[in-house]
Amino acid sequence: MFDNSKQSQFLVSCVGTICYFVSEIVTPLVQIILERTGVRITLLIGTIMISTGLVTSGFATTVWHLYISQGICYGVGISMIYLAIMTVIPQWFSQRFSTAIAISMSSIGLAGLVIPIIMYTSNSKLGGSWTFWILGIVYFGANILSCALIKEKSKREQLRVSKSMVKELLVDINFLTFTGAAFLQVLSRNVPFFFLPSYATFVGLNATQGTSLISIACAASFGGRIVVGVLADRIGNLYVGAIFSIITGLSSLVIWMFAYSYPMLVVLAIIIGFSFDTYYILMPPTLLQILGRQKYTTGLSLLMVLTSPAILGPSLISAVDGALDCEQFLPHKIFSGVLPILSSIIMLLLRLRIKRQQKLEY
Repeated sequence: MFDNSKQSQFLVSCVGTICYFVSEIVTPLVQIILERTGVRITLLIGTIMISTGLVTSGFATTVWHLYISQGICYGVGISMIYLAIMTVIPQWFSQRFSTAIAISMSSIGLAGLVIPIIMYTSNSKLGGSWTFWILGIVYFGANILSCALIKEKSKREQLRVSKSMVKELLVDINFLTFTGAAFLQVLSRNVPFFFLPSYATFVGLNATQGTSLISIACAASFGGRIVVGVLADRIGNLYVGAIFSIITGLSSLVIWMFAYSYPMLVVLAIIIGFSFDTYYILMPPTLLQILGRQKYTTGLSLLMVLTSPAILGPSLISAVDGALDCEQFLPHKIFSGVLPILSSIIMLLLRLRIKRQQKLEY
């Protein structure tokens, strides 16, 4: 569809960045739609947006077509489905909420393992356009089933947002502290995952080996997400978030720093896959713990808006890497190692603060 020049590759790579950014920045609008229409209708609209984005991508002839179809349309659809699901799950689980979130999100790991294989086979035999069309139909069928089965338990009024609630959140020290930790997580989260295939090529491995690292990471994430959720319900969301952030950071500083062979990169992919999605699993239950049910959905929307600029982390570190006279990918290793550890320190400090507040209340 597009040539293999560096400029074209950069422009196409921006599609994913736009998609992630849009999915987070539109959450306040999605919350309004949730308030007025409910979870099922929001899921239905999100399903239509995602399928439309995929199908229209099959007709794309220039990169700006993909910016609209994959970046905006698909991104809005993802936001609607994510916020709807994160709103309805706490209605049904007063206990073991983290485990419920982890199980619901573990399917993403399986999708990340299976979908690339389907895309590669379809693309090689049928072409890029048919690949997008098939994905659009498959997503529509699967999500329509979810729309039919999902059910709200609580009244819709709990979703209502007011300016006073937003102002309260913006001066809430606990919320702002967690937002700082979250920003560092989002800033560094995708760096190893995005650049592992390129790094594999850099150290002399072939493209197939580089792609397999992503499949290995996705497979590891399936089990990792469930383990994170179960542990969080046992010892606390902030503790588990801090522990796995340290693991993620050390994997970059200790393993990736010296990984120049395929076996070492496989070990890195397993650890990253197991731990890198901890933030998105524990972010909803942590906010519920900090804010309570009444402010939860508004806090979730506001947090995603405040952390949306951090999605540019991979692009930022790539620019830094290009500007510095050092070994290629060294800034990526340091960046994705130091930031999660800093985030874990903030989370531990927040946990100590919350404990002190609880003692004072008693």
